[in-house]
Amino acid sequence: MRRKLILWLFENTRKMYVKVKRKDAWTINQGELLTLPSNSLGYALGAFLAQHGFSMVPKVEEHDVFHVLFNIGTEVEDELALQFLCYGNGKWSLYLVGSLGLGLFLFPEYYRYFWESYQRGRQCRPFTNTDFRPLLELPLDTVRASLAIRTNLIGYKG
Repeated sequence: MRRKLILWLFENTRKMYVKVKRKDAWTINQGELLTLPSNSLGYALGAFLAQHGFSMVPKVEEHDVFHVLFNIGTEVEDELALQFLCYGNGKWSLYLVGSLGLGLFLFPEYYRYFWESYQRGRQCRPFTNTDFRPLLELPLDTVRASLAIRTNLIGYKG
């Protein structure tokens, strides 16, 4: 029931969030991403979207880039952990803080995972305001290294 509530809230508030977001949508689509070099960030993003049956949400494409960069899953607890990671990296919005509070309240058993994600965000170079469009053709490992991203730390272990 908790998961359904969070998914419903994410889905129904995302539309409003996208409307108030002040940035341009990317002009590249998933098919074009998959034509990029197989070691590139863009290809990895296209493969991630295809693997999960997702499509890019205009104006918030970087959200899926974060999943790829940090190798974070798409379960509810992973989505919340990603929000904690972004908060740790300096991102702040009412929407984000609401997600954090709700996540802690509804999923206290994931506190350690959320805390580790927050700490991980603090350890990286700033990435939450990065325009990743010009980086899509770069090797994924190069982008990760430039942001001091370590991928082996995330994932709930119970």
